[in-house]
Amino acid sequence: MSVVAVAVGGILGAATWSSMSTTTSVLVAKDSLHRGEELTAEDFMLVKLSVDPALDPVPADDLEALAGQRLSLDVAKGAILTREAAAPFSTTREAMTLVGVELAGGKAPGTPLLVGDRVRVVVTPGPSGKVEGVPDTTSAEVAGVTAGSQPGSVVVDLLVPAADAAVLAAQAATGNVAVVLENRER
Repeated sequence: MSVVAVAVGGILGAATWSSMSTTTSVLVAKDSLHRGEELTAEDFMLVKLSVDPALDPVPADDLEALAGQRLSLDVAKGAILTREAAAPFSTTREAMTLVGVELAGGKAPGTPLLVGDRVRVVVTPGPSGKVEGVPDTTSAEVAGVTAGSQPGSVVVDLLVPAADAAVLAAQAATGNVAVVLENRER
């Protein structure tokens, strides 16, 4: 009986030592982070965990290399940063063009647009205010949002099919466009 107790104790001790010796420092988000956001060291805290390698966490040693990169996926507050989420977000894609659209107040949803949102750009009536027929629209994906040149305005960088880019850029230059949120998959 005592031999069994010693053997069980030895096995438990070895398992405990093994789990303690395989901990690794990983990056955990201090707050929720959204895809497309630029990463800084202040976005993360270092946590020592015994992590399943299937998660493919980013080791704490890689923190400096991540600074300035943009997330490709959302990361919830308190979540471990994985290599998949840390893969750089690209604002360019084959057969797509990046078009910047400056929107004054009232020409974008009240809910802030986020990188990855699916939107529709709608051509609005000119000075006459008359809407005749169905307005022209272009589907797009938000690649970035920054403050505009006028108070209350925003510049929305949109990924659009290359074939639609010239027309959308010309429409946006007139200021007669609005953006509506179609889909936010998170």
